[in-house]
Amino acid sequence: MAVGARAQFAVTEEAVERMAGELANTASNPDFLRMMQAVHDTAVSERMSVAEDVARVEQITAKGIPTPETFRITTRTFEDTVPLIHAGGSDPGAPSVDFNGQCGSVSYRGAIVTVREKQATLDGASSGAIETEIKHGIEAIGKFVTSAAFQKILADLGGLTEGARPRFIADELLDPVGRAERGLSVPDGMCIQRSAFADGRPTLFCVSKTLPLAYPWHKVTITFDN
Repeated sequence: MAVGARAQFAVTEEAVERMAGELANTASNPDFLRMMQAVHDTAVSERMSVAEDVARVEQITAKGIPTPETFRITTRTFEDTVPLIHAGGSDPGAPSVDFNGQCGSVSYRGAIVTVREKQATLDGASSGAIETEIKHGIEAIGKFVTSAAFQKILADLGGLTEGARPRFIADELLDPVGRAERGLSVPDGMCIQRSAFADGRPTLFCVSKTLPLAYPWHKVTITFDN
């Protein structure tokens, strides 16, 4: 179990660079941009249903948008709303607040709420500018998650059973004290947070980075599943 599990969380800069290029190429395609603009222009009450219709690989490929075979497309909600149960039912203590200059998180009893400053926009950004920002954003996260301190955490995570990993994430990655004890410093503009995908994949956590782009291109992530 240990060898396979540790390999599950293996990540290299080369793999991230390849992924960044593929994602940036698809997400900056003019037809894809128009699809996203249509979602954004929809009334808030109907936006999720429209997004769910758009978030399908067959919808993307039908328009001739380049879509690698490894792609999955789905809607997503950031921050897991299901509190983690602490061992023995003990109270985890007072809320923990973490702020890195651009985004902040308040964690309490396993639930986390993240807030961030309004992002700058690139008004009328070209598809080329969007492609560049997405690619650079993913690559920046890649440098962080391939750092020695982060790789040590991933190795330890891979050595745990699936059931033990969520608690480990809460204590060692989401908790600023746990991160500090491991010598892990989150770069400015990045956050470690939880999220949930509509397709039900067993997501553990993601590393997010804010971009100088307008919604919905204001954020990119690298996600680790259980």
